[in-house]
Amino acid sequence: MSAVNQIGESELSNYVTIAMASIAAAPTMPTVNRLLSSYNSLYIQWTEGTPGDIPIIGYKLYMI
Repeated sequence: MSAVNQIGESELSNYVTIAMASIAAAPTMPTVNRLLSSYNSLYIQWTEGTPGDIPIIGYKLYMI
């Protein structure tokens, strides 16, 4: 890809792969297993969502 304006055309950008796919189903809401958790750690579990056209390679958990 490049940009063009009155000065001219930019250099080409790096190669990028883009895919159109169906959205994966959301996983179940995470639950905390209090028996396996401790004062300084939490054992969290959930059921994995069903992948769409592109496989799910991970999840990110955020604490607010």
